[in-house]
Amino acid sequence: MLRRLREEEGIALVLALMTMTVMTIVAGTAIFYSTSGQHQSSYSKASDQAYRLAESGINNAMATLGDSQTSALNSSALQNSEASSSTASYSTGTAKWWGTLNSTTRTWTISGKGVVTNPNPNSAAVTRQISATMSVTYSYNQPVNAQAWNYIYMTAKGGANVCDVTLNQNVHLDAPLYMEGNLCFQNNSSIEEDLISPRIPITIVVKGKVAWANNGSSIGMASNNTVYAAYIAGGCGNSLNSVHTCKAYPTSGYDPLYVGAGGFSVNPPTISPPVVDWANDGWYANSSPGPASPCTTVSGTPPSFDGGSAPNNTQQNLVAPYANGSLPTTQNLTPATSYTCKTSIGELSWNATTKVMTVKGVIYIDGNVTIGDGGIDEYNGLATLYASGWIKITGKMCGKRNAGNTDCDFSGWNPNTEMWILAAHGNDGLGNSFDFPDSSGDKWQGGVYATNNINLANNGVIEGPIIGGSATFSNNVTLSPFPVITTVPVGAPGNPNVYAQPNPPGGYTG
Repeated sequence: MLRRLREEEGIALVLALMTMTVMTIVAGTAIFYSTSGQHQSSYSKASDQAYRLAESGINNAMATLGDSQTSALNSSALQNSEASSSTASYSTGTAKWWGTLNSTTRTWTISGKGVVTNPNPNSAAVTRQISATMSVTYSYNQPVNAQAWNYIYMTAKGGANVCDVTLNQNVHLDAPLYMEGNLCFQNNSSIEEDLISPRIPITIVVKGKVAWANNGSSIGMASNNTVYAAYIAGGCGNSLNSVHTCKAYPTSGYDPLYVGAGGFSVNPPTISPPVVDWANDGWYANSSPGPASPCTTVSGTPPSFDGGSAPNNTQQNLVAPYANGSLPTTQNLTPATSYTCKTSIGELSWNATTKVMTVKGVIYIDGNVTIGDGGIDEYNGLATLYASGWIKITGKMCGKRNAGNTDCDFSGWNPNTEMWILAAHGNDGLGNSFDFPDSSGDKWQGGVYATNNINLANNGVIEGPIIGGSATFSNNVTLSPFPVITTVPVGAPGNPNVYAQPNPPGGYTG
């Protein structure tokens, strides 16, 4: 009996040990799977955070390419590899982004990578990477950034008693004027607002002084024929040496100053002119067509863009005596024979039969330029031409010709949809960057930027904004009114060098 009890106790002990072993295994397994599940859950959370950071990287790349100061066709707008990628740190980890541009298809391949600390000790960081493609659309115009493009804007300030701009005999200005210096009139010269119909209101701003001529000079013509508004800070008089506070009609003792609904004030608004940094703005290297981007589609004989034997071989010449570029001969853009010059984003072409130029994008010629063949010519497109030399207009170059192709259409041209801006750095030896030669009746519809003087003479006409150091207007010259400028061509002085914007991304992988 005792033996049997001992055997039963042994069996019970074995069973108890077995039960404890099984329970230990079960408990250990439960703990293992619980811990493993926690690790997996933590890793999944870290992986999700890394993915979100990768998305943030893509978004940062998109924001960089879409920034208002960035050209999305600049291949260096983004770092081109993970090794040199841009980074940003967040509470959850680090986001990286980089990209490469296919300039032929104008498509970016952008990558974003998220890096998160691994929740498992002694383990590599958790990473996720996403890639996407983004096409780029070239823009030929931009919202105007420098409001000076709504004026004839002269920056010269030669001194207290120096005429910075003179309206010589029989000169009539019918365009908004903004002057940093002094304005002088000669006999039978005026600023008036009624030269075309429909009438376009104009504002006159003179931060210096105004000197009237003895006969027939005025701002506005009469009480019923006024300019819209006028601001003259320095005073008025028959001589710059002796001025008084200007008085507009009908104030007692008024000057020949007739102002309409906009009123008269001695406190001019502040508007800053654009300034071209010819050495550093980058258009010599980034224009197309230009020294570094020659024509890819060619017919006839286009003008030369640089003085070197190969593209971009000779750096732009901006030095004395006249800083007129590296090209030894003047480039005639309107010769007797036609030519075509196109790149993937720009064009400068001339049809000698139809007398039509086609312009697109930003063009750079490292030398002197002449435009016009003496006839009634027309340009089509939106463009800015930079010339390190001087520019001369011969004949009539219209933004829009009239119905009979006999003249420019001075009431139908819209500079917001058809505008060519000519920017000249050089000096023709007479102090002029932009010049109308002595032939009678030269005309230009478009924008002008001149580092030095602008010379307009002998029945010449300009319709469009002008920005220059100083100006000479003489002998029956007319400056015609133009609509309010809201957009300017790509590359316009004073606007950021932004000429391409990205489209929404697609083609995500990762």
